[in-house]
Amino acid sequence: MSESDEAKKFRFVNGDAGYRKRIPMVSGLLDLFPDALAYVSVVTRIGGEQHNPGQPLSWLRGKSMDQADALLRHLVERGTMDNDGVLHSGHVAWRALAILQLELEKSHKLGMPRGCTAWEPKKGEESNG
Repeated sequence: MSESDEAKKFRFVNGDAGYRKRIPMVSGLLDLFPDALAYVSVVTRIGGEQHNPGQPLSWLRGKSMDQADALLRHLVERGTMDNDGVLHSGHVAWRALAILQLELEKSHKLGMPRGCTAWEPKKGEESNG
């Protein structure tokens, strides 16, 4: 399988064991960035509590669409704490992952991952991006 063919198959539950073995999720990601990945999960939890209190953890797609602008706002403040008690760099990492996820879904025609929900605005509610 060529690298370009491999890039087209991004979901890991495709049944192709040979392909999955070429994606080093532990040695190529978790073992390299354990603290950063755990921190991004904290950013996700705190964001969920702020923006969707009392609801199961989910990325509400469509509620915030300004990923690149938000990333840059947080990048300017890197090395400091945001008002929510989270490092701005944690928000940068979350937004970077969001941008990449959306690009992969678009370029590979993938559906939303199971942890995502299409956002349905309530009366008077608007997207912020």
